[in-house]
Amino acid sequence: MSNKIPICISANEVQSKDQAGPEIRFIFAEVNLDDEAQLRQIFTSRNYSFNLWSKCELGEIGNCNTANYRGVAGVILDIDEDYTLEQARQEFADYIHIIHTSTSHQVEKGDKPACDRFRVLLPFDPETVPRFSDLSDGKALYAYLKQLFPFADPMPMNPAGKFYPFLGSDPNNFHLEVNRDGEWFDVDSDELESFKPKTPQQKPTLAAGADAYQAQEYDRVYDYDVEEWIELYSSVLNEFGISKEKPWRLSDGNVGKIWTMETCPWDPTHKNGSAFIGQFPNGSAVAGCHHNSCTSYDENGHKVNKWASLLQI
Repeated sequence: MSNKIPICISANEVQSKDQAGPEIRFIFAEVNLDDEAQLRQIFTSRNYSFNLWSKCELGEIGNCNTANYRGVAGVILDIDEDYTLEQARQEFADYIHIIHTSTSHQVEKGDKPACDRFRVLLPFDPETVPRFSDLSDGKALYAYLKQLFPFADPMPMNPAGKFYPFLGSDPNNFHLEVNRDGEWFDVDSDELESFKPKTPQQKPTLAAGADAYQAQEYDRVYDYDVEEWIELYSSVLNEFGISKEKPWRLSDGNVGKIWTMETCPWDPTHKNGSAFIGQFPNGSAVAGCHHNSCTSYDENGHKVNKWASLLQI
């Protein structure tokens, strides 16, 4: 049995959430379950995912988005509360797995008390990867996993999902466990049939001109099915008081779509509807908050698009 498992990792190291959020460029890697130094280095310095995206599989740099989805190499669960490390050790004892603590492990998080916060990585048999390579199968897989593991955060469970590394200030708060005994985790494709859409869902085709919108104000724009994503995560977004879709009149005279949030996802003290999700007329996605403390700029003076970081909240 091979102890090497495929994974996608960010092309660059990140040292903060502000760096991790916009980092969407990924490369393919193989990690050795026997090499804890390599595992520790990845999980404390790189975004990562079991999603496999085009170009990454060819040894090139590829972007983590739904359009580039080419399959999965396993399942990653992000556990934030109401489930302990000991419960995870017992539940997944029969499977080959990796557990590592996340940034807010045993740290107070807003008004939430300190508790176990961690990730569980359940690789598929490397000989069978990539699995669920059709996008509709990938979406069905994640819908199934949300039901199978209700204690895990549903937000990163999508074909564009990525995970931040441990970014805590105290390195002693990072713990890594590798279980090499057991069997590879697996999902029966027959289980996914009821989770597939009943009618084909066509992703919007982006018109030319994304660069024009990017150059106007933001450092980058993202290829994402915004309306589908909002519908999928409505239960989470409702906690932020997301509005109904409204027309978004742009400076060039065109009209896009905008959704505002009563409470800001990046700073809950902002409660005046300043946070927003926007979609330009060509389909590109953007997100942000109008408060100065929530706004950052790149070296060219463009606002940093917070869409990628919104996917991790």
